Amino acid sequence: MITKCKVLMNNEVITVADVDGIHVQFPSIHRDAKYVFVFHEGGDFHIVDDGEAEKLIDQNADNAITETVEPQKPKKSRRKKTVVEETKDE
Repeated sequence: MITKCKVLMNNEVITVADVDGIHVQFPSIHRDAKYVFVFHEGGDFHIVDDGEAEKLIDQNADNAITETVEPQKPKKSRRKKTVVEETKDE
């Protein structure tokens, strides 16, 4: 998921952004910015540039529209039937 996040601190060494209430520290982005786009999935956070963020956002919107979920059909049991004949001991 990509989110536009406010930059809390930005210096020559690190950049700190507020990602959904979590302060995440990144290596310095070496530019003056009030907001950055952060891609986060699970526990991984990555800063993406503006063009890449728009591209990924558009892809996600297109995928959400084109993907349809088909209901799953119950699987048929493929058990092999075995006939056992009873024998009488003499």
